[in-house]
Formats: sequence, structure tokens, C-alpha cells
Amino acid sequence: MSSLNREFWLLPIFAGISLAFAAWSEEPILWFLFYLCLGCIALALVYKLRNWKLVTLTRTFSISGNILEAGSDLRVLLYARVRGIWPWPWLELKDNIPRSLEKHLSGKSSGHLAWPRRGSEQYVPYTLRAVPRGIHPWGAVQLSSADPLGLVSFHDHIELQDHLVVYPRTVELRAMNFFPRRVEGTVTARKARNQEATQLVGIRDYQPGDRLSLI
Repeated sequence: MSSLNREFWLLPIFAGISLAFAAWSEEPILWFLFYLCLGCIALALVYKLRNWKLVTLTRTFSISGNILEAGSDLRVLLYARVRGIWPWPWLELKDNIPRSLEKHLSGKSSGHLAWPRRGSEQYVPYTLRAVPRGIHPWGAVQLSSADPLGLVSFHDHIELQDHLVVYPRTVELRAMNFFPRRVEGTVTARKARNQEATQLVGIRDYQPGDRLSLI
């Protein structure tokens, strides 16, 4: 929601003092200060009544490959798209990352955008190092802004639910490195383990002395 800051309420007081002295002394500078205060008050009221929610946020995960494995680095981007005609003086985005990933955050999960306007697309990036495996849920994003003079402030929470699945790290194993001769079938099968004929040792030609049950 938007709210008027303390500095806004000082403007009517300053405008009243300027008007009183301008009417008494007829100084042009005092009349200028009076009308300047009125203009600042009008600008602040316009920003107070504007629709501050004309912004769309999108969260994307930048990963290398099709899946994200445990121990990899993750880059998160918060995109902001403005749908109104008036530009925003500035935007501050802060992402609420999962508790399980707070200690893996490199830097801050927040950032500022300067004068985002309609048709432009800006983003706030941050990085997570050595992400552990599991399912990590993301929640709302904190959005803050203000008018150019800092008389009106805006704060809101935008729900942006996402789930990131981090798979266990896989290591390629080659059976040839463990049992090269057995896979090729060059070892003579003398006796089946536990006298079972269902355990395959290798494939080779029949030799005299082999059990018929192992053929």
C-alpha cells in the first residue's frame, strides 16, 4: 500500500508561511516558494492516488543443462514489467529465498531498478552457491517504490510461488573397469555362486568339463 511520508506534511506548513509573508512583503521569491509547494503537494497526491500495482514480476532460474544437480550454482533473475503509462521513479525488489538456501546465498537477494517504464524489461539477479538436493519452494517478493521527491512511499508483497527441484549428483560408472574379463566371457565358470544357475558370469563357447546346467 502507498502512504504519505512525514516530509509531505511539512509542505502545507511551509506553503502557509510563504503565503503569509508573500502577502505582507510582496516579495516575488516568496510567491515562487508558495506555488512551488503547491506543485509538490499536487504531484505527491497524484502519486498517492495512482495504481501502484501495474507491475508484473517473473522469477526465472538459469541452469546449465536440462536438470540442476546438487552442488551446482544457481542464478536467479527477478524480471519487472511495467504496464502503466507513467514510469516508476525506482523499484526495489527483494526475494524471499527458502530457509534451506539462506546460507548458500552469494551477496544479496535484492536490488534497485531505475526508472522502469512501459515496454522496458529490467531484472535483479542474485546467485546461490552449491545448492543442496531437494525441493525448494519460493514465496512472495517484496516490492518497494516512491515518487521522485520521496513524499509518497509504496510497499507490497507479490505472491510468486515457485518450486525448484535439485537432483542428486550422478557419476558415470563403467562396468568394464570393474569386471573386464567376466563381461567379455573369457573366464571359465567353475562353480555357480550358491549353486544357482541364474547368476550370469560371462558368455563363451562350451568347453569339456563344464556343467550342462550352466549352458
